[in-house]
Amino acid sequence: MTSMYANTLEASDGHPEKFEELRIWRLNSCFLYDLLILKRNSLGLYSCQWLPETDVALRPGFFSQKILLGRAGDGNSAFMVIQVDMPDSKEQGYSDDLKEELKSVKELSLTKLRVCYIGSLRQDIHRVRYSPQQNNIVAGRTSKASVVLFDISETSTSNKLQAEPLDILDGPPEKNNCFSLAWDPVRKGVLGAGGPDNGIYHWDVNGGNVRALNCLRDPQQETINDIHFHPTESIVGAAGEQKRFTLFDKTSHSVIESRVAHKKGVNCIEFHPQNANLFLTGSDDTTIALWDRRKTHRELYRFTDHHTSVTELHWNPISPSLFASAADSKVFLWDMTRIGASLDTKDLDGSSPELLFIHGGHIKGVEGFDWNSEVPRMIASVSLDEFIEIWSPGLHVLDEL
Repeated sequence: MTSMYANTLEASDGHPEKFEELRIWRLNSCFLYDLLILKRNSLGLYSCQWLPETDVALRPGFFSQKILLGRAGDGNSAFMVIQVDMPDSKEQGYSDDLKEELKSVKELSLTKLRVCYIGSLRQDIHRVRYSPQQNNIVAGRTSKASVVLFDISETSTSNKLQAEPLDILDGPPEKNNCFSLAWDPVRKGVLGAGGPDNGIYHWDVNGGNVRALNCLRDPQQETINDIHFHPTESIVGAAGEQKRFTLFDKTSHSVIESRVAHKKGVNCIEFHPQNANLFLTGSDDTTIALWDRRKTHRELYRFTDHHTSVTELHWNPISPSLFASAADSKVFLWDMTRIGASLDTKDLDGSSPELLFIHGGHIKGVEGFDWNSEVPRMIASVSLDEFIEIWSPGLHVLDEL
């Protein structure tokens, strides 16, 4: 193994088969990806999200984009914003340090990722999300369940790299899970977070004046693991530990639907960005269910190729039939248009035809990932193995999307 992965055997928690699997992935990666950038961080990473704006990079043939990172706290820098220079063409699609590592044990210093903001905080940040109406306002859910707000535009005016939180909101009481956090895409400045007491708490953070709004409750839920706001309507979805999802009406503060959806706890939920009726749920029972909210008595389809708990899922913002999901150290890419398709006999490996691609570059569980809304097929994924990985599967691998 090369220097970048020199410590991954220790990181594999006594499972050398994971180390061997990663070694094989590294040997084959140049055949699988149009773009692959790996960067080792000094601490484990819990969450990532692309900021939507792109810019021209200083390097010819590259463009620039920023990523929000939630980190395992080191007593100072649990939240970071990094700027990434990415190639305009797939011929440049492997970072210089990775190219070098494929042929040498020497690790070059990576110049394509630059830290441009550090949020000072003495707690881990498990999830970070920017406001869709004010991209400079960022919320983070901490390991102690509080919600912190940062204004990442501060550094551009003060020339400071490091900044204190704009505000700290006392979150709902929480025991084990501090990942449920989302912004309302319809109402500017409205932020939601779930708790173990069957409630979704809302705040209005407009103009720097934070106001507590309301709490939506489902008496049949207990711990809420994830929440997601409908992109256009007054609906918010909750994924619960009691094997069920709940759909709330934000206007009337009432439950629209609450249904047992899986055999074990539901970890994640997300509405389709364009189709107003579709949403996905992912569970500890290793499956993903596709639902139509007009007829939730039964799922439309169940995706069954994962072998461990599904911890996160996201629709592709550009291609409406695609979504991705994370389980253990893998990110799976799916295409709904392939449901029911027949597989070529030479490709029969036990997987479903709707499973397009498996990214296997992490040694520990993938804690967060995000599709790039500006670049088709590009994903950033992070893990407690300390790596951020930016990757785009090759079209020759996926066929034509």
